[in-house]
Amino acid sequence: MSVSALRRQSGPTYFPWILGLIGLFAVVAIVAQLSMPLAGVLYAIGFWTVALYRRDLALMLVFAAAPFQNDLSTGGPVKFSLGELNLILTVPVMLLHVFSGKAHLRLGPIIIPSICYLGLCVFSSLLEWRGSDSLTSIIQMILYLVVAVTVYGSLPNDPAQIIPSLYGLIVVACFLSICTLVSFSGYVLGMHKNGIGASLSCAALIATELWLQSPNRPRKRILLAALLLISGGLLVTLSRGAWLATITGVFLLCALRGRIALALRIVLATLPVLLILWFVMPEESREYALNFDRSGASIDARYKNRDIAFGYFHKNPLFGVGVGLRKEMDATSIFWVTLAETGILGIIAFISIYVTLGIVIWKSRKLFLQSDPRFSLVALCAALSFGKLAHGMVDHFWSRGPILMAWASVGFVTLARSSLAIATDRSHGKRHLRLSK
Repeated sequence: MSVSALRRQSGPTYFPWILGLIGLFAVVAIVAQLSMPLAGVLYAIGFWTVALYRRDLALMLVFAAAPFQNDLSTGGPVKFSLGELNLILTVPVMLLHVFSGKAHLRLGPIIIPSICYLGLCVFSSLLEWRGSDSLTSIIQMILYLVVAVTVYGSLPNDPAQIIPSLYGLIVVACFLSICTLVSFSGYVLGMHKNGIGASLSCAALIATELWLQSPNRPRKRILLAALLLISGGLLVTLSRGAWLATITGVFLLCALRGRIALALRIVLATLPVLLILWFVMPEESREYALNFDRSGASIDARYKNRDIAFGYFHKNPLFGVGVGLRKEMDATSIFWVTLAETGILGIIAFISIYVTLGIVIWKSRKLFLQSDPRFSLVALCAALSFGKLAHGMVDHFWSRGPILMAWASVGFVTLARSSLAIATDRSHGKRHLRLSK
């Protein structure tokens, strides 16, 4: 399907599809009061119906639902959120399209280092098996490192089909920001402030990139308003790890454009709103946000967790004590937890994933003009994935929600690069996309 055809189709037909989705969620919610299994079956049938006809909406349901990290397992052996459930339901649709020749299976640029890392995780876990914790951790990593990357790199047959996912997340983030601002707390809808903060960080980076890329002035104003709202919600969460992720991501967005000074403009654009919210905050909240001394309970806990992880590392420096340790302790640093779980070999394999991804991103940025939205897909991969890594250095990394968005963004790069093979334009030899109708 051409980009122009997609825009013609998506414009007038979005409204009935959205109404249908609202109806689906309403029916499932009502049936869930009577029977959860029946509600699950109805939801799966409805989701597959949407996914078969509208790949872009299926991908949006995965991406935009990621911030809702609430456990839907109802006490089952494996915990999962709505975004993860949608991702799993998308896999059969992707395979159906692949086997029918309507899609190509693309495993992504990090598949080899990911397999090496996963292999080491399995080996170290077999040396010291931690029961269901080991099994759950390995399944989660496969879901993110392999499944999410492959789905977002393979299911879309056009980069334009990623666009509803980006705007869908912004809408959800605006809703969450309103909830945090109204309650003046990051603990809303049964979720932790750090989880909501990480989701709002991802949305802020996406809104920033879309604002930078959009040539349409009215749309830029809307995106700027959304960015200000999301930034306000992000500040109120008091999630310092999410703040770090946002700063890292904005820096990368500007660095890939060769315009570091642009980061200052973005800060200045959001600064007035943030200052107002900062001075409205209770004094104890401001003190908490600025306290990086070990006298604070949060900071002290991170030092203690580092010491615990280092102690486990000494038991087996080469292979670690097995994946699943993250479930038994407060795993607030991906570096120390990975070192404890899989040893020196594991941390080298894990780092190799990001080294490979960084090289691919750096090379890919040269393939597209900065006005080409495929450049934005590459830039968003850098911002989301490395922003999440920065967050994971000081907080939980393998947690539901933002981690799904981060690894899904690797599929963005896969899709953008693969589009070069089919991207043609009658006059310039390139196919340029627009990020909206």
